[in-house]
Amino acid sequence: MDLNAVQMLIKVAEHKSFTQAAHSLGTTQSRISRAIAQLEADLGTRLLHRNTAMCR
Repeated sequence: MDLNAVQMLIKVAEHKSFTQAAHSLGTTQSRISRAIAQLEADLGTRLLHRNTAMCR
């Protein structure tokens, strides 16, 4: 299991946003998305519900 991906997952959950988590971690939204998708594949389960709605 990739512990960096777990850290990214935690940041996404804290911020409720891939974009804000990426900014917080100094990386791209795309990198976080790919890392979490791989983590989900490794664990065989969906960890996050994704949508395109803006959270305020």
